[in-house]
Amino acid sequence: VPHGGGPVRLAYLGDGLSRLTGVAVPADAGPEWFDRLVLPEDLPDYVATRAAAIRNRVPLRHEFRIRDAAGAVRWFSLRANPRPEAGGATLWDGLV
Repeated sequence: VPHGGGPVRLAYLGDGLSRLTGVAVPADAGPEWFDRLVLPEDLPDYVATRAAAIRNRVPLRHEFRIRDAAGAVRWFSLRANPRPEAGGATLWDGLV
């Protein structure tokens, strides 16, 4: 994420996410793709928490529910830490 805002992209999503959700992760997956997995009632709080973490460059910690491909609801815990990079970008290292 460029300093002061800009596009957000997901550089890498591991195979584990596909195994947990039963949903194939496209190579060009972005935050909007991931947002579609989150239950609608959990999405506003998740998006607000993520936006605040990006804006303030502070660790992101959030728990939310996802409906997997089989229709089951599963709890997920997201943890990500910002790492400033040259040129003002921020790389987020995290685990779901």
